[in-house]
Amino acid sequence: MKRPTRNDVARLAEVSGWTVSQVLNGRSDVSITEATRARIHAAAEELGYRPNHTARALATGNTHIVSLWAGRLSPFYALVLTHLRREAHGHGYRILISDIEESASPLASLGPVDGVIAVEHAEWAHNYLDQVNHMRMPFVSIGAYYLADTDYVGVDLNGGVRDAMDHLVATGCRRIAYACTGGDASGDEPRAVSYRSHRLGAGQPVEFIDTCGSRAGARVGVREFVAAHGRPDAILCHNDEQATGVYRGLRDLGLNVPDEVSLVGCDGIEEAEYLDRPLTTIVQPIEEMCALGWAYLSARMRNPALPPQHAVLRPRLSLRSSTRDVAV
Repeated sequence: MKRPTRNDVARLAEVSGWTVSQVLNGRSDVSITEATRARIHAAAEELGYRPNHTARALATGNTHIVSLWAGRLSPFYALVLTHLRREAHGHGYRILISDIEESASPLASLGPVDGVIAVEHAEWAHNYLDQVNHMRMPFVSIGAYYLADTDYVGVDLNGGVRDAMDHLVATGCRRIAYACTGGDASGDEPRAVSYRSHRLGAGQPVEFIDTCGSRAGARVGVREFVAAHGRPDAILCHNDEQATGVYRGLRDLGLNVPDEVSLVGCDGIEEAEYLDRPLTTIVQPIEEMCALGWAYLSARMRNPALPPQHAVLRPRLSLRSSTRDVAV
């Protein structure tokens, strides 16, 4: 049987071919009634129509696909993907996830796409950028680790950590440890740098709890730390995922949060609200970051000659019951 075409769907739905394209490409920014959209989807389903993305790319020179460069899909990255996918679908684009940590070549991981959004992992993206630039590929870097020589939407986690540390000190905490992957303790990771600066600036020692970068590692790491060094007044965690592991480890030891140990996470993932002591956390402006990152990429795809597009967003500290009230 002949493969149904866009025009076949248009005839059955009694609309134009242009309208069919907008609806089936997921364009929510064009004025088409819900009744018309439903009629087009019903006609496409009845005919068994599937868009031919390859043919469209050959005809227009655009794939309507954007590559998302990310690492392991942790709860934080999954949340970023959710917001970026919503932005992309609302403008008729699809997201292609590329794990650049596992790719031997950025060009191989790109495939036929119209642009790239790199979520953190700036060290990999920087290595790839020279190869991508000769293709004049629209490129936007977003997150706490961003490339300053591209379009970017950064997040100032240094400021977020300062707010968290000031809050802990104000609640009477004196001995504050930082839970992170071992390598971050001595490197230039923004949260660790800000923690170290805050402690040393106050004339206080720094203490690091090695989480091995995972929830399970954080659970074990905090138990080993307390056994070797005693209980700190508070623990600031690299992210919410590791904070839930630290929380479980503290409960394993019979320690009460926050009466004996205050706990602060970072990112603002939904799971942080579902502990029996909801987690105080540094909430990254993920939705705003993704919307602005998409706007920058869209503008760059439309006009490659635009001047650089830059923004740095500030996170907010969400106070919940894993930390004590401010001392009076």
